[in-house]
Amino acid sequence: MHVSELLTDLNRQGVQLWSDRDKLKINAPKGTLTPQLRANLIARKTEIISF
Repeated sequence: MHVSELLTDLNRQGVQLWSDRDKLKINAPKGTLTPQLRANLIARKTEIISF
């Protein structure tokens, strides 16, 4: 999945992502961030911030 697709999907679920310097900040409805999704975001953090 491309970063743009991931971000679009998260946006549809009400998840907000933004970068604060080199940190990825997340605001999500309760229960949205599954352990698998959290691991995916951590693994792709640099790619997401660059996008």
